[in-house]
Amino acid sequence: MENDIIYFSDFPNLQETGTRKDNGKFDLTLLPTQELKEEFRGYIMYRCKNGTFRALIQDRTAYNHIAKFLNSRINRRIKSLGDRNPEKWISLLKGWMLEQGITIVKEKKSVYGTVSYGEAVTILYFRNVLKFLGPEDLRDKIEKDVCELKNLDIKIRSNPIYNVKTLDFRKIYQPDIREECKKAVYMNLQYEAI
Repeated sequence: MENDIIYFSDFPNLQETGTRKDNGKFDLTLLPTQELKEEFRGYIMYRCKNGTFRALIQDRTAYNHIAKFLNSRINRRIKSLGDRNPEKWISLLKGWMLEQGITIVKEKKSVYGTVSYGEAVTILYFRNVLKFLGPEDLRDKIEKDVCELKNLDIKIRSNPIYNVKTLDFRKIYQPDIREECKKAVYMNLQYEAI
């Protein structure tokens, strides 16, 4: 059994310049089962190798919320994150966050001063954990619901003012309409700039 505490100082890319009193760590003993510990250990190690110090400080706060959520009474029979589908997990997490008085939305301000709302950091972190642990998407690049433009086999004419890197079709809930929109956008990209 590995150590149940992962320190930021164990990773050279996370050495913060200057002195800092907070020696960051993830405490896996907060999780109720060994399977959950192993699942989160894999994701946290991945983030520690690829993330920044500031991002991991934010991740640690979200992780602590999720650990409390996994210890709540609605999850007492859960052994692994694979026991439920991702949307059920997110739905239960949102309900728990509302019970605890934790906000489920985050206000974002653009450089132009417009305000929009998105999911809270804790929900986004949990989505990333579930995505990391889920099966790899083996569909063709064009068939995926989130398409990165640089991976397409066509020359993209980009707009220098409004830089777009991905196309996200997840908000189109009807599967047939989503597939038709993907085809239409792909055909349009071949002839027009974004």
